[in-house]
Amino acid sequence: MSAPGNPTKQETLSKLKDSLAKVLNVYPFNLPEFKVIVISHSQKVGTLDSLMVLSDDLAKADAALESIILKIADTLKGLLNNDQDSYNTSLVVSDSTCYFYINQRKCCHLS
Repeated sequence: MSAPGNPTKQETLSKLKDSLAKVLNVYPFNLPEFKVIVISHSQKVGTLDSLMVLSDDLAKADAALESIILKIADTLKGLLNNDQDSYNTSLVVSDSTCYFYINQRKCCHLS
């Protein structure tokens, strides 16, 4: 889940923890700060270029994170000697299967 840091990231995190405490645990996941600088209206192409660079960086970060997660899952599978039942029960998030956790969170909305 992503939330704006309004007025600060720490205050937003505290508000989320307070409002969701009964449903789930909230942990920060730090991403690099993305800054787009608009110098003047005549340089809109530069702004688009900046956004394209940021989009590429985000895609690279997403691919790197996915690779890390898959490597952790593969290592776990190796440690469990490829026992599929143990593997499936070991991949849990907040005492739920990954599939259930992700789909359950789709239903939860902040007011």
